[in-house]
Amino acid sequence: SLELFEAMTCDDLNHSLVVICVCRSDEVSINHEFACLLRRLEDEKNATISNIEVGCLTLDATKLLVSSLLHQSYEFLCDHIASNLYSKTHGNIFFIIQFFKALYDSRILYLKDNCAQWSWNEAAYVSTFGHVLDVTDLLAERIRNLSVECCVVLKTSACLGIELDPFLLS
Repeated sequence: SLELFEAMTCDDLNHSLVVICVCRSDEVSINHEFACLLRRLEDEKNATISNIEVGCLTLDATKLLVSSLLHQSYEFLCDHIASNLYSKTHGNIFFIIQFFKALYDSRILYLKDNCAQWSWNEAAYVSTFGHVLDVTDLLAERIRNLSVECCVVLKTSACLGIELDPFLLS
């Protein structure tokens, strides 16, 4: 919570505390509670706040990420997977992770039995994700697979705006 964050950062006993926070700049306006807290910490507590903007990954960075995730050297499999991920996500790291997880959950990307090597089922990829043009299609597919009850909650929540009071869900 923001109160805990403020208490930890303002505690005089935490001289060497380094806190790393992540947020999407397009979702945190200048009047958002988090943004106001950061300004207050800078102004009143002389806290040093650094803002680092991170953009989308390049194709080469996506290949390096896939190689690292699969614990494999840069080879055809990593190159092929990375190229597919990049073409559908345009390097957005959040979307890359979502697609990567979907590939694993669908058993398109799987760890071979009896050896520590990843494998890729190209036929399953084409039949499962061939029609998926981008992450919007992937998320729409995931929403279609949710339970009816969950879909009702999502539809109702979407009508209530960007922030949702947990009390309303109960």
